[in-house]
Amino acid sequence: MGSCKIDGCPHPVSAYQDDGCCIFHTKTGKIKGYDRDKPIFIKPDERSKKAQIIVKEFIQSFSKMLVPKTKDKSQFVCARFIFPILEVKEWRKMWSPISELSPKKRPKIKLDFSVSFTKAIFGGTAGFKNATFCRETDFSSARFCGEADFEDVKFVSNTDFSRAEFVGEAKFTDTEFNDKAIFAVAKFLGCANFWAAKFDRDVNFYAAEFNDPGLFQDVDFSNEASFIGAKFVNRASFKNAKFSGKAYFNRVEFESDVFFKNTKFHCEATFMATNFGGKAIFEGFSITEKCTFTAAKFHQEADFSNAIMKLVDYTRCEISSFLRLRQIRKQNNKEDREVTKESPIILLRDLRFWENGHILIEDIDISRVSFWQTNLHVIRPRVDFIRVNWGTKKFILDDIYNRPEYKKWKSDELQEKEWNDIFEPIEKTENKEEEIERCYKQIKLIYETSGYYPDAGEFYLLEMDARRRKPMGLLIEVLHFLYWLVSDYGERVGRAFLWFVGFLFVSALSFAFAGFEKSDEIFKLLPQFNFSQWRTTICTLINSFIAVVNSIFLSGVEPYRPVNTWGSAILVIAKILGLAVLALLLLAIRRRFRR
Repeated sequence: MGSCKIDGCPHPVSAYQDDGCCIFHTKTGKIKGYDRDKPIFIKPDERSKKAQIIVKEFIQSFSKMLVPKTKDKSQFVCARFIFPILEVKEWRKMWSPISELSPKKRPKIKLDFSVSFTKAIFGGTAGFKNATFCRETDFSSARFCGEADFEDVKFVSNTDFSRAEFVGEAKFTDTEFNDKAIFAVAKFLGCANFWAAKFDRDVNFYAAEFNDPGLFQDVDFSNEASFIGAKFVNRASFKNAKFSGKAYFNRVEFESDVFFKNTKFHCEATFMATNFGGKAIFEGFSITEKCTFTAAKFHQEADFSNAIMKLVDYTRCEISSFLRLRQIRKQNNKEDREVTKESPIILLRDLRFWENGHILIEDIDISRVSFWQTNLHVIRPRVDFIRVNWGTKKFILDDIYNRPEYKKWKSDELQEKEWNDIFEPIEKTENKEEEIERCYKQIKLIYETSGYYPDAGEFYLLEMDARRRKPMGLLIEVLHFLYWLVSDYGERVGRAFLWFVGFLFVSALSFAFAGFEKSDEIFKLLPQFNFSQWRTTICTLINSFIAVVNSIFLSGVEPYRPVNTWGSAILVIAKILGLAVLALLLLAIRRRFRR
């Protein structure tokens, strides 16, 4: 009769086969044809007499193979087996040698040995519900053409579903994975339901593809969870899931909506270069460590309202729609209160805004938000501030010259990691003074456009203060200092007016003391100054005031002529400084009227 033509198969060729294979590998009586290289299995009610005999022999032979496994714990190899579509009673009969009754009086499969279903094909429902796999389990490259029912299954040791293909629904609800679980490059054509599953060790979904909804609600990831390079064509949900180890969602493609509502991350989570094609709902999610969205793309609404965060990095993100950041106001449990005893640090750095891209920042201590190298005013304001807290001095997080954390954290080993994330990129930037000035200017423009001129004025002062740190020539530095001294960079019209009036009075008084001549009459307060001659004193001061004003506005001193060098010098100084103070006053008035 000979051996099966499948390499390594020890079983004899079946008497009913048409392809030179054993009863486990033969397609005869199991597959009736192919549609685009996909096998079409024979249903129980479609079986011919020959197919009935083959299925019966398959069940008996498989069951016979299991009998020694009650004592022999060596690996049970089912590589490349082709399982026909079986009725429930046929499936149970096939596994009867290692089945036991559950508390609910239902047959429960218990595999107390390692098993390999590598490249096996299950034509119908793979009914492993309530089963226990006590040792290593290998379903790598297996194909489940019907429903894959692993509900309430317990995998005690390493489990491998890498490159497996699930054509129907994959049910892993309430399933326990006590050791490492691998779903790398697995393909889920039907719904992937992992509701309330538990992963005690690392789990790997690298490059897995989910074509129908991927449901991970209430899943407990006790160790590292990796979804790097995975693809979710349909809805994905991680609602109420718990990640106790690091979570990697780098380069994941969420083509539809994804929900992380009330999800808890107790370690770092990364979404680097992740593509959110649909809505990204992170409402109420919490994370105790750093969360990274570097280079992620948000094509539709992204909602981070009521989130509990510590450090979130959105550097180089692309925003095409509405991104909402809103901090929760009241925490209901001790763990959340511990995370939010300080406001979150949010890095909105080097963002890219597309046509409808916009950010709403609400109820957040925005003094702990970084806008480094982000253009917040592209054609129109791209950020709205609602009930935000800038702190008493309104210094932005990026202003390393005024933020006390910059020096404090640099010398603190416990804060070294945060310092590297927040301040090191700023310290390495050339012309950092210009970037700090630009950040303040952008925020000023947002408030001006919104009509909040008092707030805009405060950030204008911070912008000018930042400009002062840039290297400038001596003349520019003097003018900059005068601008601040006279009008607080144009923000205080009254102050500039008082400076101008005061300057005129001091100049007039100094010119009167120096003495001047008018129509051959000498006016001088000294040495004949005497308060008893008050009329003469007042007349001298009035004429001196007119002379100074005439020198400033009319560029001449006639008919007032200084009688000495001191008087000439005073008029020259009065003309130069008077015009400068007047110009600063006019700038302050212009700035006020522009509003």
